[in-house]
Amino acid sequence: MHTLLTTFASNRILIYEMNDRLHLLLIFVLFLVVSCAAPDHDFTLQVQIEGKPQGPVLLEEFGAQITLVDSTQSDASGAFSFSGKYKEPGLYRVRMDDQNLFLVIDGQHIIIRSTWEDPNMYQVEGSRGSASLSRFFKGYMHSLKDLLAIQYATDSLQKAFAPDSVIYMAQTQEEQQVNELLDYIKNYSDTTSSMPAVLFSSQLLNFNNEVSYFQELAATLPARFPGNKKAMDFAARLKEKAQSVSKVVASPAIGTMAPDFSLPTADGKTVALSSFRGQYVLLDFWASWCPPCRAENPIVVAAFKKYKSKNFTILGVSLDNDTDKWQEAIVKDKLNWTQVSDLKGWQSTAAVLYALESIPANYLIDPEGKIIAANLRGAALDRALEDVLFPAATAEATPTGETPPVDKTVRTAIDN
Repeated sequence: MHTLLTTFASNRILIYEMNDRLHLLLIFVLFLVVSCAAPDHDFTLQVQIEGKPQGPVLLEEFGAQITLVDSTQSDASGAFSFSGKYKEPGLYRVRMDDQNLFLVIDGQHIIIRSTWEDPNMYQVEGSRGSASLSRFFKGYMHSLKDLLAIQYATDSLQKAFAPDSVIYMAQTQEEQQVNELLDYIKNYSDTTSSMPAVLFSSQLLNFNNEVSYFQELAATLPARFPGNKKAMDFAARLKEKAQSVSKVVASPAIGTMAPDFSLPTADGKTVALSSFRGQYVLLDFWASWCPPCRAENPIVVAAFKKYKSKNFTILGVSLDNDTDKWQEAIVKDKLNWTQVSDLKGWQSTAAVLYALESIPANYLIDPEGKIIAANLRGAALDRALEDVLFPAATAEATPTGETPPVDKTVRTAIDN
């Protein structure tokens, strides 16, 4: 009996000791969790933008989604400031009317000086990430301006009916400039020491055209930025997106049925493409912010006026984000046919369904809903409609004078 009681007492003591040890272990683990969590860092951001009108200013953080951090008012001199806390360096946007300024918050006291004409061409103190991002942005805009100049020159040569050899040389130069711009973006994304800067620069690329590159980028991020949650999250999103791209359908081919969709008009009425069955329909993709689209609109307007009484109509689908700019462009360009948009830009339901990579783009659809032609630009549109609506008529081929399309690869989301 004594032995049993002794054993029982010993076991109780052992249990008590085990409980005490577990309690101490729990306290130690909790201490580790708390101590290993990313600490909060204080920051102040002072901005001076010469020429900025007095008004509201928003500070937003980019992550899986855009989050509003704070808001304030700039004074008459264009000065304003923010203060707060951050756990890891992050990509932020200062939104001011229709102007945006992108920066990295990675320091305690950050000072930015810029101009209202071009806010991202700023001088910065106290933020290595922002300094890197500003240098990248300057190089990017310089290359983009060179590309646009080449595209304008190519367009002018086409409109002047220049010899094919001359136009070919200009188009070759344009292709080289595009490749140089893409290489510049990739090289910066691969070498910058700022994770938020990677997030910004890599998003200027067209994911569908650069799947292999993004897979390589995702594989390197954890090692380049060890322990960085934003790097791990971004790498995971890239891998997930790469897997989903393989499931994306290609653009619908000539001879196939046009995929149906429904989108709202400016006044909220839902219109389906299939509601135009029985007519020849030009499905026209465009946007108010797209210069080549706006340059092409007079040709589309002329075609509508000429053939609208011949069982022909147009359904315009805008890749706009701003309803006011969309409606202003409709009125200014006199687009007097049905216009629809879900105001999602390149993520528009119809744009994704038709796998658009550039605009303007169009599909000519017969009364049964079958695609009979695509990407009719310049004089080619009139010739196609003449052939379809007046089969007996023949027309001589003439130069089209097309404007180069806006490629989604180099279309930046900076102004969205």
